[in-house]
Amino acid sequence: MIKSHDSNEPHIVSPSLGLDYPANCPNLLSGYIYINPNNPFRQDYVLSWLFLCLYVIDGHETTKIFDKAYVNWSKGDLLVIPYQIQRLEHFILDETTFHYAQGRILLKYR
Repeated sequence: MIKSHDSNEPHIVSPSLGLDYPANCPNLLSGYIYINPNNPFRQDYVLSWLFLCLYVIDGHETTKIFDKAYVNWSKGDLLVIPYQIQRLEHFILDETTFHYAQGRILLKYR
């Protein structure tokens, strides 16, 4: 739980997210993604996470981030991608494996 810096009360992030119910904590989801060679891969769920971290376990290629930005990556790199409103496009020529972690909002209902 995220605590306010000046008290022991939970830090409520609802207003910044446009929610009318309490949301006070990010939730972390992680897993692995394996992509076959010559297989374009798009991550279309961009509006559902606050950030995305991709650790490259194996492979090397390019990811399109935002509208016109391209990031080259290879084995051992860590990509940290902030919240965005456009999908990610990974251009893969070799077998690639990512470990991903994404932050989502954990909602506290009344």
